[in-house]
Amino acid sequence: MVYVVNKGDRHLNLEQLKYDINAWHRILEFIKQENLYLKNRFATVIQSKIDKSFLEEAESFRNNFINTDTVLLLFKNDITKFEKQLSRSVKDDSKGKEIAAIQKQYGNDIEKLENEFLRLRASFNAFIDKFYTPGVTAWQEK
Repeated sequence: MVYVVNKGDRHLNLEQLKYDINAWHRILEFIKQENLYLKNRFATVIQSKIDKSFLEEAESFRNNFINTDTVLLLFKNDITKFEKQLSRSVKDDSKGKEIAAIQKQYGNDIEKLENEFLRLRASFNAFIDKFYTPGVTAWQEK
């Protein structure tokens, strides 16, 4: 087993760090793909439904999808920087606490992002169910 060691204080398992980083990448990729799917579904629905109440709420979802893309990009960049820092820190025993703190923070942040996205997806699906029936044009009511 390979460790990053902060002498006299804490041992960090390098394999666990690599596993966590890989898991973060997979979670971010999953959210990215799901967000793309929701944006495509949004585009399909918006083409057939044009009333004002629908458009106001739809705009909010569109903004949330765009914000999700931005957050995903920022997380991806942060994780890439962390991976580079980790590769440099393997040789530096004094970085153990710092790495552990970053690992914990990123883990918490990504879990929060994942939960927020799942709520967004559920809200969007409920919104679509409320306003949209496939094959019904804008001038027809559900």
